[in-house]
Amino acid sequence: MIAFEDFWNLYDKKVGLKEKIKKKWEKLTYGERLAAMEHIPKYIASQPCKCYRKNPETYINNKSWNDEIIEYVKPGNKQLTAEIANNWINQGRATNNGG
Repeated sequence: MIAFEDFWNLYDKKVGLKEKIKKKWEKLTYGERLAAMEHIPKYIASQPCKCYRKNPETYINNKSWNDEIIEYVKPGNKQLTAEIANNWINQGRATNNGG
């Protein structure tokens, strides 16, 4: 069993009614709890600023552990932006439409 406190501490955005969120957590299956706990560190890495992360209740309600992780690109990181553009082009996603 994965305890609510483990989720609460790992997610580390302590907003909302804790007891209400705990009840929602306890309704999840073991597999859902495990998936959430595996997803959270990646989600936090992709969204390092707590103010932009989903509130914990929203995270559980939306089963956000199923969401794609969008990698964080630091604004102004031209090298990384160029790498993303080159990968996109090299994967054949860009086409020349005469423009």
